[in-house]
Amino acid sequence: MYNMYIENMNVLLTCPPMILRLSHCKKELEEYNVFVPDFTQVMTEDELIKIIHKYDAWIVGDDPCTRKVLERGKNLKVVIKWGIGTDNIDFDAIKDLNLKFSNTPGMFGNEVADVAIGYLIGITRHLFEINNQVKMGKWIKPSGISLKDKRVTLIGFGDIGRNIASRLLSLNTHVYVSDPGFNQDEYGKITCIYNDNIIIEEHLYNVKLDTLQNCLKDSRIVIIACPSIPQTFHLINKDTIDIMADECYIINVSRGSIVKEEDVVSAFESGKLSGFASDVFENEPISLHNKLLNFNTIVGSHNASNTVDAVDRTNVKVVHLLNEMLN
Repeated sequence: MYNMYIENMNVLLTCPPMILRLSHCKKELEEYNVFVPDFTQVMTEDELIKIIHKYDAWIVGDDPCTRKVLERGKNLKVVIKWGIGTDNIDFDAIKDLNLKFSNTPGMFGNEVADVAIGYLIGITRHLFEINNQVKMGKWIKPSGISLKDKRVTLIGFGDIGRNIASRLLSLNTHVYVSDPGFNQDEYGKITCIYNDNIIIEEHLYNVKLDTLQNCLKDSRIVIIACPSIPQTFHLINKDTIDIMADECYIINVSRGSIVKEEDVVSAFESGKLSGFASDVFENEPISLHNKLLNFNTIVGSHNASNTVDAVDRTNVKVVHLLNEMLN
């Protein structure tokens, strides 16, 4: 167990990226007792229930931040979700228990966008397949597709989505965006409905905002960068895949719950889908028995945001939030 003992505020840390770089923010955290339990990727609900009562603050990774856990945190005052996604957080319980909460949005847009484009080029040009086969002594030459002038649907126009859009435009693709949180006027100007402080860079006016169905129609490539909320659960399924162009490609750098994996498998089997690249899955880690692995897929380990630069930047933000919320 990692333990830094200064003063008397106890902080539970269960976020692997922050843990791995913890020595780089040791000085900033020296006024707290920071505890890291023994675990791999996430802690279970039962494991958390046994220890949460000891802590004043909890820096959460992808662990189950449920009502059962939070109710046992008799000393808990602050919950900080390291990262962007909050689908593991029970907000009703946070409110009912009068806990302070924050996450760290806007920290990983460039990093996740880089991975999305890496997946896009990798899957459409068979780069990973070629790499693996050449290393086994096979000199294969599969045909890919050109990206220029391809119609791409981008689902989600938040920080990550906008960074992906910038890269897609530089590749000379035709970018269609589905996101009900944004409006586009007749001159192309885009505004955010729920946050006046979000300024959309002018070059992004070259995307076309539309409904999901209109965007998907004839799209050869679909990139998912939206949050996991009830409205997006299994958003990509048989019906939405059928709208896409034949021999299409799907890339997911959001959350696994947004894609109905069995329908992706069916789309591969029917020939509708040519490729699927995803950093996230309905069940993680992905099982070696998952049928997706039998097709033209690139699979990640829910790691798209993980660069030392982004992690250190986010750790600084988390420490700032911790100081602000506890004091």
